[in-house]
Amino acid sequence: QSADRKRRRNAVNQPRNRIEPVTDEMTAAELDATPKKLAGPKQKVAGKQTTVLLPKDGERWLIPGDLHFGIQDDIAIGLMMECAKDYGVDRCILQGDTLDCYGISRHDHRADKIRGNCFSLDDESREAYYFFQAMAKTRLPSYIMPGNHEDRIWALEDKNLGLHGSLTMRGLFGIPQSVQVLPQYSRIVAGSLVIEHGHKLPGSLGRYGAAKVLGDHPDQCTMFGHTHRMAVARKTTYDRNGKPRTRMAMTIGHMSIAEKHIGYAPDANWQQGFALVEFWHDKGGKLRYTITLVEIHDHEFCFQGKVYR
Repeated sequence: QSADRKRRRNAVNQPRNRIEPVTDEMTAAELDATPKKLAGPKQKVAGKQTTVLLPKDGERWLIPGDLHFGIQDDIAIGLMMECAKDYGVDRCILQGDTLDCYGISRHDHRADKIRGNCFSLDDESREAYYFFQAMAKTRLPSYIMPGNHEDRIWALEDKNLGLHGSLTMRGLFGIPQSVQVLPQYSRIVAGSLVIEHGHKLPGSLGRYGAAKVLGDHPDQCTMFGHTHRMAVARKTTYDRNGKPRTRMAMTIGHMSIAEKHIGYAPDANWQQGFALVEFWHDKGGKLRYTITLVEIHDHEFCFQGKVYR
C-alpha cells in the first residue's frame, strides 16, 4: 500500500504533456515549431477529434450548409458549385449531415415520407456521387466530418454488434480515397477558426443558438451547421494595447429541400446557403480570414457582381 501511494504521488508531481488550444495568437511558424503540443495533424481535445490545418495566404475554402443527400436540392448545389469554381476554391469542408441516412433512422418510417425513389443508403450514395467526385478534384485535400444524421450508422452498429467495424462512411457511400473522412465528433481548426457540425454544442438549436455558442466559446470563431439557419453572433473586446479582437459564432444554413422535412418541421425558420472563407497572414504573422455567407433565395443569388440562377 505504501508503494502504491508513493507511485501515485510521483505521478501527480510529474509534468504532463498538455495540448494547448490553438488560437490566432499562434503564428503558422509557431505551430510548425510545436510538434509536442500538436503531435501531427490530429489530436483528441476535450472529447472531440481535432484536425489542425495551416492555410497559406490566399487559400480559399467552400463550406456548404447541411447537404442531406437523399433529399438534397440539386439546383441549389449546382449553383453553389458554379460559384465555387468561379471563386477558385482550393478545398471543400463538409461539416456534417452530408447524407440524410433516413432509411436507418431510429424514428418510425411512414410510406408517405419516403423520399421519392431514394430510401436506402445505396440510393443516397448514388445521389451524392457527382459531388464527391468534384471534391476529389480540389487542389488541396477536402474533408468530410459526420453529423447527427451520419451518427445513425454507428447507432446501427451499437444495436447489431456483428456489424462492428464493417460500416464506414467511405465504404457505404463510395467516398474517393483523396477525400479525408473524419471520425465521429470531429472538428477542424485553422487558427482561431473552428468548424464542426454543432449537434454537440449545447444550445445550438435554440432560438439564439449562435449567441449561445459564442457565449460558451468566447475565444474562438465557431462555424457550424445542424440548425439549418444562417445566423451570426459577434463580440469585440480590446486588449491592453487598445487593439480590437472580434470573435463570433455562425450557422451556415442547409442545402436540402425544406419540404422534405415537413413531417417534423412544417414551419421551419430555415435558410439555404453556404460559406466561403479566404485566409491570409497579417504583418505580424497571425492567421486571418474573411468569411462570406451566401444565402440562396429561390434558386438565385448574387456574388461578386454575378447573378447565379
